[in-house]
Amino acid sequence: GITIAEYFRDMGYNVAIMADSTSRWAEALREMSGRLEEMPGDEGYPAYLASRLAEFYERAGIVRILGKEKKLGSVTAIGAVSPPGG
Repeated sequence: GITIAEYFRDMGYNVAIMADSTSRWAEALREMSGRLEEMPGDEGYPAYLASRLAEFYERAGIVRILGKEKKLGSVTAIGAVSPPGG
């Protein structure tokens, strides 16, 4: 998802990406972390959950396109969190 958005951003497009069910992704990461017997953090989530989410959202923004004067591209990341059981 985000890598494809970056590809089009680098071509000079303004891209919007919707990260639907971020909470479900976190739940899956918690389950995988438990099966790998990693040290759990708050509420059983892996300690690195916040940094993984930050890595994703840090890839959004405006960039200057290399080789083209005054040409910009951007990625806008919109996240949605579903309530438990929802």
